[in-house]
Amino acid sequence: MIKLSFSSWSTWKQCPMKFKLQYIDKCASESSSAIEFGSAFHKALECSLLGKPVPEPALQAPPPSGFPLPFERYSSEHLQSLFQAYTSHYSSDSFKVLEVEKAVEFNLTSDIVYNCVIDSLVEDQGEICVLEHKTTSKLYGWGDKAFLSLQAVLYALAAEKLGYKVTSVIFNLVCTEWGRYNKKLQNEPGVLFERVKVSIEGWQKQEAREIFIKDARRI
Repeated sequence: MIKLSFSSWSTWKQCPMKFKLQYIDKCASESSSAIEFGSAFHKALECSLLGKPVPEPALQAPPPSGFPLPFERYSSEHLQSLFQAYTSHYSSDSFKVLEVEKAVEFNLTSDIVYNCVIDSLVEDQGEICVLEHKTTSKLYGWGDKAFLSLQAVLYALAAEKLGYKVTSVIFNLVCTEWGRYNKKLQNEPGVLFERVKVSIEGWQKQEAREIFIKDARRI
């Protein structure tokens, strides 16, 4: 039995040795700090989506996991600035929130399990969508967006397990690279953000399953 998330699969696609070090040997790396920073950002957004006040501890960046912090990238100041800029940038959204931070695990085959956490399920003008917030150290290129398409379909499959028929997945991308973009954060916030909407077609679900299963059997 093998359990995979999209993050672990994409790490393996990028570098099998990195996958081994991170997911099997559990070695600390800069990516551990990035993951913890992203988790703190998501926790603050979860409160915001539910209409709850964001408690101050939610906007405190966690300490590094055995790896020196690069510059101010994962600082509390950075986290707070990004959260404020993000909520301001998307303040005009009028989604009806259906679910927030839902963990899903299901079998792709008898011996391959896929797991993920859906940031939120929302209704937008009668359409059920997965809404994902992704922190990244760079703005996405075409290659990155091809990966998003596959991830979108897997999210749609996961949402089905919760009883929702998803027609699209919305990715809100936020660039966390403080040193390179901090001026534009104040003057031109749009350059730090990008929204990518991926429509889900029925044939994509089987194709995504086959791609993921084929790779899982090679790990």
